[in-house]
This record gives sequence, structure tokens and C-alpha cells, in this order.
Amino acid sequence: VLTLSAITGGIVYAQRPKTVHLNYNGEAIELVTNKETLREALADARLADLEDAKLSVEMDDDVLDGMHLQIKTKKTITLYDGENRQTKVTYATTVGDFLEENDIAVDQDDVISPARSEALHNDDTVHVDHIETRMIIDNQA
Repeated sequence: VLTLSAITGGIVYAQRPKTVHLNYNGEAIELVTNKETLREALADARLADLEDAKLSVEMDDDVLDGMHLQIKTKKTITLYDGENRQTKVTYATTVGDFLEENDIAVDQDDVISPARSEALHNDDTVHVDHIETRMIIDNQA
């Protein structure tokens, strides 16, 4: 597929669409575009929350066919760590990454909601309930 574009003076040039492989907050997206820069291509794709996002390349870089791009958006998360409520800002893409980033120690008995593997979105709430298990041995029999 070729796209024909006319510019002043009657000159016409042909341009092939380019494929960009995005990792957008852990989600794989294939973007096909005729735009020249990533800023134009991402605006055209209407991806949200890019103003404070971390990108693996610069927004004004040229779009290259087959290029790979990682985007992590800024998120505000409410964390309940036991009884403690905190508001955190993060670029983590999963609950597990968020807990690790914030040095939240958990063991096999603790309950994490949503699960570690779940995607993290802006304004999400993460609960960590610390469960203590004790074994009591009664030798009075």
C-alpha cells in the first residue's frame, strides 16, 4: 500500500506505511502509520497519558519501519499496606513491579489484591494484607 501526497508546486511523492511495535504499559500494540515523527504517530493513535510518560526513544525521533518502542505512563496509586494508606506515583506496569519498586515485603501467607501479575492503571488501588501464621504445639496430653 502506497500513500500519495501532494505538496506545493505539484510534486507528488509516495510513502509506504510504517509499522511500529509498541509496548504500552506492558500491552503489545502494533501501530501502522504514515506519520514522520513519533509525536505525530502517537497523537494520531490517540494513546492516553503521554505527557509525563517514559519512552525508550525521543518523541521527535523519526518513525522507522519495524521500530520497537516502550512507553510507561505515570500513574497515581492508592496503596493499603496493612492498615497504612499511602498515595504513590509510579511508572510500574504491574502490581508486582509496583510492590517491588516500593520495597513492600510480602510472604506466601499475605494477600495481595489485585494479583501481582495484574496490569496497573492510573488511579488503581492496591491492597496488601499481611497474614501471620503461628503453629502452637500443646504437649499437655
